Amino acid sequence: MIRMTTIFATTSSGIEDLAAKEIQEILGKKVYIDGPGRITFNVNKLEEAVRVLYLARLVKRVMLKLAAVSLDGTQNDLKKMYDAVNSSDLSSFLTSKDSFAVRSKRVGKHEYTSIDVSRVTGQAVIDRIIKEKGYRQKVDLDKPDVIFRSYVLYDCFYFALDLTGDTSLERRGYRTEVHLHPASLSPILAACMLRLTGWNGTQVLLDPMCGLGTICIEAACMARKIPAAYLRKSSLQVVKRPPSPSLNLEHVFNELDTKIEWHRKPFIIGSDIKEKYIRGARKHAEKIIVHDTINFNVKKLEDYIIDQQGSIDLIVSNPPYGLRVGHPKKVEAVYHTLFKVAHHLLTDNGKLCIITPHTKLVETLSEKENLPVKHERWVKYGNLNVKIFMCEK
Repeated sequence: MIRMTTIFATTSSGIEDLAAKEIQEILGKKVYIDGPGRITFNVNKLEEAVRVLYLARLVKRVMLKLAAVSLDGTQNDLKKMYDAVNSSDLSSFLTSKDSFAVRSKRVGKHEYTSIDVSRVTGQAVIDRIIKEKGYRQKVDLDKPDVIFRSYVLYDCFYFALDLTGDTSLERRGYRTEVHLHPASLSPILAACMLRLTGWNGTQVLLDPMCGLGTICIEAACMARKIPAAYLRKSSLQVVKRPPSPSLNLEHVFNELDTKIEWHRKPFIIGSDIKEKYIRGARKHAEKIIVHDTINFNVKKLEDYIIDQQGSIDLIVSNPPYGLRVGHPKKVEAVYHTLFKVAHHLLTDNGKLCIITPHTKLVETLSEKENLPVKHERWVKYGNLNVKIFMCEK
């Protein structure tokens, strides 16, 4: 049991409202959007933070917030950061045998670098422990026992204890074949798209350009209530170095694992023109144990035109962008075919959800094929600004 503590979580820019709603569903308590890609919420028990860490599909990182201070962008900020960290309660998270590291991220214009932030906040940790316990805390930047994170985000500074680890939660653990695909979709964005469509495991779902199967696999995991970090238990920072001796991780994980509905078999179809992608998709599905409920096959997009009309409830896909791979004219032709296929296959009120930078093209095709846009939002996909469109028949 701990006092009311603030948890700091990060997500993809543009989906903060969906991530906040997901966390609210998990915990049944108020969640706040703290800025681009940032969510905060309060917990009475660390077990609540672990539930979010283990279950949430739209979250990248979960941390225990230790300090915060306003900044003005000048060199004076470094002293503010030092003082904020140095006055934090750090001793309960560190023993004399532990090593630590500070990972820093800086966004905005400042008179200092991320390296300066790490140096100053790291020294603040060392000085605090020397003052409180009388020894110098060991630093290990490669394999630290304890990870702290410093965020300088425009005019705000946050210092937090990382419960996630160096590997983001969007690395689910099942995607072992990503080297096969030049533009594999983030599982977080895949889950976001599925939530926007109202996917609940009872509809017929198709991804006709599935690549390595991320959308289909996320859909299957959501339907079966498989935790997002199911394959990541042992690699989570909270498992490697629990922040409290009273934290019963095994109880939390076991409780949530008993809620997995392994027997459930949603109707999910994934196809791609390249056989090597389908092989990779099948391996991914086997890794997370959803291979028995996804029908992966090699198929051309245009071949769906001859399939039964009105047989699909949801089409969710990540079509090619033509920015790094593919000829622009060929990419445009793919979009034309995709919208024709969607108009043919979708049931009445069926939905097409895609993520793309080609906004004008989508707007034109949605009107042409009588699939009006019902929802759209800009999101960050790596370094690209792309838009998620949801069209409805």
